[in-house]
Amino acid sequence: MMGTQPNTPAEVWSRVATSDTDACWPWLGATRKGYGHVRYQGQQWSAHRLAYVLARGPIPTGMLVCHACDNPLCCNPQHLWLGTNRENILDSVTKGRHVQVDLASLSSERRARGMLHGMHTHPESRRRGEHNGSAKLTTDQVIQIREQSARGLTQRQLAREYGICQATVRDIVLRKKWQHVPTRALVAGQAGKEASE
Repeated sequence: MMGTQPNTPAEVWSRVATSDTDACWPWLGATRKGYGHVRYQGQQWSAHRLAYVLARGPIPTGMLVCHACDNPLCCNPQHLWLGTNRENILDSVTKGRHVQVDLASLSSERRARGMLHGMHTHPESRRRGEHNGSAKLTTDQVIQIREQSARGLTQRQLAREYGICQATVRDIVLRKKWQHVPTRALVAGQAGKEASE
């Protein structure tokens, strides 16, 4: 029975070690990140959230199912309560489970977003080009792609040659990607200017 996904409430509860109403009822099935995890009627669930829904009804949008017992495997509906993310964090702080929390940082108004985000206020700290761990190309290869495209090689040919997709070649040529890399002519022109000064 434990190898198949449960399709009825009775099958879900068969995976919970139920006992008296005051005790924790641990989930006996699969776990993920310390919490019970189950696929029920074609949908992925955290076991405690599913237990809440089966015992008490739907969870309102934006609400969390929190543990009064602080046991992430517990599925006892008497130990579960609805709360916001802020309430859940405050609960962990008051119980001493959350260390070094700045309560002011919980306010979404104080988070740097949009043009105030560090990516915009300190662009020098961004890892660009080949310094980015996801980069497949070097700066020299990007310059070569732009030069070869200007000489008439097709984007498809360049994509095959460099092992990247045609859309990436297009974005490099149109300077939508690797914008910080100048063309070799610009680099040579700047070097010539500096030498003459």
